[in-house]
Amino acid sequence: MSTEYEQLYAEQMRLEVEAKDIKARKEYNDLTKAISQGRFDETMYGNALMKAYFLPIRDKIAEYLAIVDTTKTVKIQNYLKYLCDDANVLAYITIQALLKKLAQRANKTKVTTVAGHIAHSLKVHQAFSKAEEVSPKLIAYLGREYRRASTQRKQNLIDKHLSQYKEDTVSNKLLDVKVGAILIDLVLHSGVGLITKRLSFVRGIDTHSTLYLSFTEEVMDILSSSYYIPDIQALYPPMVIPPKDWTSFKEGGYLSVDFNFMKTPNKAHRKKITNEDFSKPMGVINKLQQVEWRVNTKILDVINYIYKHNLIDPRSPPTLPRLYGDLPTSTVTKLEELIGTVEYNENPTPTQKKEWGKWNKKREQIKIGLDAEQGRRLQYLMALGVAKKMVEYDKFYYVYQLDYRGRVYPVTDFFNPQSKGYVKSMLEFAKGKILTEVGVYWLKVHIANCYGLDKAPLDERVQWVEDNKLRLLRASIDPLSTISIWAEADSPFEFLAGCLAYQQHIEGQPVHLPIGLDAVNSGIQMYSGLLRDATGARSTCVIGDVRSDLYQEVADVVNKKLREGKYPAYITFVDKENKERVVYTQVEARSLIDKVTRSHTKRNIMTIPYSVSMRGMKMQNWDVMDEATLKRQEFWEGDSWVVNTLLTTLIAESAYEIVKGARAGQEYLKSIVRLLSTPTMWHTPIYDIPVYQSFFKSEVTRVNTVLGKLSLVEPTDEVKRQKQLASVAANYIHSIDATILLYVVEHSSSDIGVIHDCFLVHPNQGEEVRDKYKEGYVAVMRTDPLKKFSAELDKEGKVEIPYVGDLDLEEVYDSEYIIS
Repeated sequence: MSTEYEQLYAEQMRLEVEAKDIKARKEYNDLTKAISQGRFDETMYGNALMKAYFLPIRDKIAEYLAIVDTTKTVKIQNYLKYLCDDANVLAYITIQALLKKLAQRANKTKVTTVAGHIAHSLKVHQAFSKAEEVSPKLIAYLGREYRRASTQRKQNLIDKHLSQYKEDTVSNKLLDVKVGAILIDLVLHSGVGLITKRLSFVRGIDTHSTLYLSFTEEVMDILSSSYYIPDIQALYPPMVIPPKDWTSFKEGGYLSVDFNFMKTPNKAHRKKITNEDFSKPMGVINKLQQVEWRVNTKILDVINYIYKHNLIDPRSPPTLPRLYGDLPTSTVTKLEELIGTVEYNENPTPTQKKEWGKWNKKREQIKIGLDAEQGRRLQYLMALGVAKKMVEYDKFYYVYQLDYRGRVYPVTDFFNPQSKGYVKSMLEFAKGKILTEVGVYWLKVHIANCYGLDKAPLDERVQWVEDNKLRLLRASIDPLSTISIWAEADSPFEFLAGCLAYQQHIEGQPVHLPIGLDAVNSGIQMYSGLLRDATGARSTCVIGDVRSDLYQEVADVVNKKLREGKYPAYITFVDKENKERVVYTQVEARSLIDKVTRSHTKRNIMTIPYSVSMRGMKMQNWDVMDEATLKRQEFWEGDSWVVNTLLTTLIAESAYEIVKGARAGQEYLKSIVRLLSTPTMWHTPIYDIPVYQSFFKSEVTRVNTVLGKLSLVEPTDEVKRQKQLASVAANYIHSIDATILLYVVEHSSSDIGVIHDCFLVHPNQGEEVRDKYKEGYVAVMRTDPLKKFSAELDKEGKVEIPYVGDLDLEEVYDSEYIIS
């Protein structure tokens, strides 16, 4: 073992220990002692937010504990005091729960989630406190073990050593939630501005409003100005030495951090598949983990400069300003700055009431956008934090897992090849190569793709780069003075990274850039092969030498139907009073003629292969329409609900007229699941990955607290058949595209990154990887995967496989655009 490797090994262990220390929770008695002695800032939880908000929240809780409650809530107060009557401890546990959950859930989490976590933590603290009174030595032992234990081991330690101290602890989940809710309410009323609450109701999905918590704008200001990342959020960075090969379900990846080879939704799922044979996919993942990456420092510097100086893109919507490159703003945008304030008149005229309603609706739309922006800002800060850590190393590696469908995911969050475009632009292969003629060609294709020309013929993309060579080189030489050149691209930072690589090539330097090769409508590609649908295959570039555009094809059919009057003349619905109503559609339909574009059909078409419901399609179209409204680009007239219903109906009809395999495939998969009264498990072609689909019904208990209506959900043993039916198409198709991805990785000859149905490869390997995708597609489809599926789940052959065409798989080898 070389000295350099030994040093890196030691450094990797340090990084893992650091990550585990961030994740591990200090034993509560140590924390209480530190607080009482004024040493709280020395603990790992003594971070900036805890320091800033601890004292006033503690005082508010102490004030509540001192009140003699004579109302109906006295039971809650007594139970809280029974669990813990120390305001210091209560304040710590409450703030810690808020920080952890809000950081983990991108600044939005249900009140019930935090309330339950607080109650659980209080019970653990209570058990430790009681045990310490009787056996200090036991607590000294447990303190050491508890700090370094996994979540499951923590629970095992408590069950084994502290169960006798929990015997008289009241077990009442409703009361637990109410206690947690009381503490959250005290934080809200402390006046410190740590968190805010809001009701959320998603049209068409929710049956009742749900209460969520978020950091306030002031807290987000602190985060953005200091690059502060809450310590409660554990980020496992990439490794600085090659990860351990996966040798079993529980062995592989990091040196000292335990992960399983497959991420599973729950313990029962994990138990079901743990003893399956994963040797075939493990070999592929081990190969993927050997790929060496590094930070593209030039792109990192540009991103850092734009964010630090808050360079607003003037083309971003006025109601949702963004920085160049679609980065979140570094300063929090105040709602009042965008829309002002309007006082509500208690006795308004009909006109005033209508105008105020319009203003309030617009205000809510803008607020939703700003709330989402806070989550994006937090994710950006986390990604940047990892990038700044990894820039210190010449190369690093990612640890990968499979999800329960067989799809490949890196363990590292936020900063990985599957992240947003600006993150991908900061990643490049550690091993550079001088470009070959093939490499130059595919680099130019990639640059044009990032600019937004990915629907053009390949040669036209290459020609565009050659025609704009001087502009691209200007951008690469001085990115900050040429923002107007590269910021107009569809993926600005990836485009800029391509320009930098182009300059390196011209200067005779090795190129490290990974180019992207993306499958065209992957879901429908899968159905077309499975059911031999030649029409669907041609529409998604599986066969042929023309760059088809299914989104535009569907848009064209929709516009034709509108022109020819082949749309529903009226829509019937039942109103709130349970009366049937009829609305006519002529005004709305005429306003849409020749205005439906590929961008309007894209979201629906992307999800049709995964059994999206009509309600789901409507929700997607509401998003499209809301975005158009925010940008002041409404493409319709008349009633928005009528427009949405028309669009959804026509897009679905048009899509299924073009692509028959997708609908037939979905119905076939659902028919198989209808035969079963138990969870479903099948194995993928070639790699035999077990895919276990198990959804169970839950018992829901509604709880009324001072914070509103809350819900407690308890799973049962009864299979949730509707969820099983709704999920099988998406899960099956994902398991098939995952199989093709693994095939490409296994048979590629060079470094590669993966994003489900997209590949990141060196330009020199562009042609090779496209050919490997064709090979993988044909290899998988020739196994006739649906026969394997039927053999496992429909042994009596009750459901016939609905082949819809006579696709010749040999034609796939001649495809020009299957991935490009």
